[in-house]
Amino acid sequence: MDRIVSGLPFIISWAFELYEFILFVYCLMSFVPALYNSAFGRFVASMVNPFLNLIRRVIPTSIGLFDFSPIIAIILIRLLQKVIFVTLTLFIIKKRTWVVLIFILKKILKLIK
Repeated sequence: MDRIVSGLPFIISWAFELYEFILFVYCLMSFVPALYNSAFGRFVASMVNPFLNLIRRVIPTSIGLFDFSPIIAIILIRLLQKVIFVTLTLFIIKKRTWVVLIFILKKILKLIK
């Protein structure tokens, strides 16, 4: 059990990096707009658009033809990743893993709402 819990920060970090990669692919797809109509493009857009739309509602990110919401999204993902990683690492050192999991789940649920 300790192995699984000690590996949890790395699993979460990997998940954030995967989402960053999907966001990067979404940005690259903007150079070929026809890709948005493919099955792959719709899948990537369905993964990324809810988060980008949330950012666009909170912060005006469009300046002319340029949309800076993916850049803001990457910055927010990196910050959240570091906060979760540090929090998990500190709590794992103190052997209070159940408190960490409850704390993280509450924060995620607040973000989703």
